[in-house]
Amino acid sequence: MPSKKGEVMEYLDIYDEYMNKIGSESRDVVHQKGLWHKTVHCWMYDIDGNVYFQIRADSGKFYTTASGHVLAGETVRDAFKREIKEEIGIDTDVSNAIALDIVFWRQDKPQKNWFDRAFSHIYMNELPLTFKDFHFQQDEVAGLIRVNAKDCLDLLMDKKTSINATKITANNSVVVRITKSDFLTAPNEITAVKYGFILQSIIQKTIGIQNIYNKGSGDDYTTKIWSIQKLRDNYKADKNINDYYYESKPGAWIFTDTEQRNIDNTEIWRECKSLDNVYASNFGRISLGSNKNDKICKLYDKLNADEPICPKVFRELCKKHASNVGYLIAKNHAGEELGYVHRLVADAWFPDYNLNLSGVEVHHITNDGYDNCPENLILLSKEQHNQIRPSDKKSDPDYAPRKIKSVALN
Repeated sequence: MPSKKGEVMEYLDIYDEYMNKIGSESRDVVHQKGLWHKTVHCWMYDIDGNVYFQIRADSGKFYTTASGHVLAGETVRDAFKREIKEEIGIDTDVSNAIALDIVFWRQDKPQKNWFDRAFSHIYMNELPLTFKDFHFQQDEVAGLIRVNAKDCLDLLMDKKTSINATKITANNSVVVRITKSDFLTAPNEITAVKYGFILQSIIQKTIGIQNIYNKGSGDDYTTKIWSIQKLRDNYKADKNINDYYYESKPGAWIFTDTEQRNIDNTEIWRECKSLDNVYASNFGRISLGSNKNDKICKLYDKLNADEPICPKVFRELCKKHASNVGYLIAKNHAGEELGYVHRLVADAWFPDYNLNLSGVEVHHITNDGYDNCPENLILLSKEQHNQIRPSDKKSDPDYAPRKIKSVALN
């Protein structure tokens, strides 16, 4: 649309249809002639799986968190940072913004002598959960809608007729019911198509990659879907966590069952995909060879138990040696390390995981590092894992200082 009276004229870089820069022109001329230019669509989300929609001041409809033209001489990321600041008042670190797509956008309004040809760059970036100090560009933005991305996708796919969301304005935040008709779309657009891609991207970013393992019966067993925020809450539940690395007695197995499991339940052994003659059970135990009843199938001698004992007793015995048992390392008879027990269990029980798979971390769902049964494990990307357990713990006030040491139980 033509610039409003009193507005400073914006200049945009212009391009040919192959995105080769050919010059610059005023915004009015760009739209009068239908010249190709760049725009940016900025989506903000949080690690709890929520997406933030802008409430348009003119229509009250929900749209991209912030969006606008990329100005002449400006990078797309610079435009992302500027638009977010101008429209909702956030100073955001764009170095971590994720580029999702470039949409070749065409829209004509000949009756208004307005023609749009834009390379629309779509980005998303994380908003800290603690951030609440929004400042809205009043002539364009009436506020924000914070809504769970998965619920929102279900709504747009007609699986639900309405859902709860939080409406954030300059004065307050209230819970409201929203419907599919609340979202801004052009006459020729399908709401689920327009917003589905970004919602799916946020879901994949904030939900564990997978927590499905094969029980051995031919059917997959699916545990609860966990958000990154919930896993983070579980991990930091104990402010005085100390990570202790325990090495197993060569050849010994480790019993690390959940307290809820009955010791008489059927134990099933599966061979690790990445290591020959190394087996892991659904109880989180490790063994060498197919004979699970020989002398290597004992608890640690130092724990004074030669036979399987209930998990509660096991934990109490462990606590006599350390305030918390962390990650257990299995060894063979020669004393060579086979790997962390939880990774060996995942290698045997998770169909899509092996020890050589890069970029994936095996994470404990609960805050008990020695609970290595498959039900308590989930696969995460390294980036997701670092959101739960940051590598630079000193910079995170939610975490107590951690003392790392290795204790051999020989």
